[in-house]
Formats: sequence, C-alpha cells, structure tokens
Amino acid sequence: MRKRARYSFVSVANENAYKELRQLNRLPSNKRLVQNSIFYAVNKELLQVKEGVRAVYDVIAKDTELEDEQMNNVEIQLKKSLKKVRRIYKKTQEYRSENEKYEASDLIDSAAIGLNSLDETARRLEVTIDRIVDKMTQIDATFPEKNRLLSEEIFNQHHYPLFFEHMRVKCPQVLKKRPLGNEFYSRALTSEGPFFCSPNTNANDPSLRSEDEQIAESIEETISRYRRTKTKEHGTSFASKFDAFIPPTLREASLPVISTTFETVSTKSFDPSLSYETDDVK
Repeated sequence: MRKRARYSFVSVANENAYKELRQLNRLPSNKRLVQNSIFYAVNKELLQVKEGVRAVYDVIAKDTELEDEQMNNVEIQLKKSLKKVRRIYKKTQEYRSENEKYEASDLIDSAAIGLNSLDETARRLEVTIDRIVDKMTQIDATFPEKNRLLSEEIFNQHHYPLFFEHMRVKCPQVLKKRPLGNEFYSRALTSEGPFFCSPNTNANDPSLRSEDEQIAESIEETISRYRRTKTKEHGTSFASKFDAFIPPTLREASLPVISTTFETVSTKSFDPSLSYETDDVK
C-alpha cells in the first residue's frame, strides 16, 4: 500500500501582512450602518447647518426687501423728474418759438444804431451846452456888475450849483477876472474877451438856429422812440413812470427857481456905439 503524502503549511501569524491587517479597526455592526444611525451621529452638526442657512436666508430677504423699497423710491423720483423735464422742455419750446420772431443780429444792429444815435446826440448836446454857456457869459457881461450872475457871490452859487460847477470846469477864467468901467463892456462885446468859453457867434445866424432846432428835434425823436419801445414792452403804465425821469424843460416850461429882484434900469447902452445907457436909482 502506498502511504499518504503529508503536506506542511507555513503560518502567516508571523508575516507582516497579517500584522498590518490586525492593526485595522474592526468593522461596525450592521445596526450602526443604517440611515438613522448615520444621521443621529451627525445630528448636532446638521442642526447647526440648518440654523446657519436660516440666518443667511433672513439676511438676504431683508436686504432684498430694502433694495426693492429703494428701487421703488428711485422710480417715484424718476417719474417726478421726468414730469419736471417735460414741463421745462415744453416751456423752452414755447420760448424758442416766441423768440424765433427776432433775430439776434437784427437786435445787435438796432442796438448799435441806437447807441451811435445816442453818442451823436450827446455830442450835439455838449456843443449846444457850450454855446448856451457862451451866450450866457456874453449876456451877463452886458449887465451892471452888481446884477451879474457870473460872480463870486455865494447867493448865485447856492441857487445855480450845477451851472457854476460847469463854469469852473469849462471857463474858470470867467469867475476869476472881472474888469471894471468901460473896458469891461467894450471887451464883453468882442469875440476875444477873457470872459467867454468860445469865440462870439452871431445869434441871428439862420444856419446856427436851424442846427439847434435839428438837435432839439433829434433829442425829442430819440426820447419818443425810446418811450414807444418801452411802452410796447411794459405796457401803457410805463409812460407815467418814464415822465418822472424826463427833465422839466423837456416836459413843460418850468418856473424860475427864485424871484428876480427889480431895479430901475433904462435900456440905454453902456457903450456909445450901441446907444445903451443905464441909470441906477439910488
């Protein structure tokens, strides 16, 4: 008979693989691997996550409501602004359509013409004033010395301050030098006398008189044109206000400032050549 062969087995107890296997944790039981057991182990962390999500949701909801409210307010303000813009645009359109009737260049040209006319009128007025002052100095030179207006007496300067101020600027020599006797009257009738602002002119010259009339007409026309323009712009009530600024001499004849003193003086010449003679009654 044949003998059975014997086999020898090598034990793994001393092997490294077995030792590493022994170091692994033991598998949990099947009861611990069900769903309830798993969620029960992480129940605390799950509650914390829920609270966190709820807090974040509340914050986001509040921010969304606040932004929605702000957007509504902005929309309301935009609607109001749009109404204002439309109203202003409508007014601008009305003003533009009204102003289209007038051209800026025409207004500038008319204003330039008016300014030139005023400059010319002012120049003519200045010339006329100088001529009037010159004539007054000539007439004043024919009066007796105590009846003269152009003197250093405070009485005359008090009643005619503007006239004397003009004379001091234009003709200071008239108020300073006052010759006496026949020499005064002879020089007063000459064109080279020291008492006049400009050479003597003939009062009866028709060309000179026509020029003065033209100046007066130009002034009156300028005032009338200005009055018509302002009355058209501001209404008829402007006329009464404008009259308050017109000098009295242009509105009506003004009364004298003071009463003239009377002295008995004959109409005879101080100069024999003019057959004038004056007798003062004492």
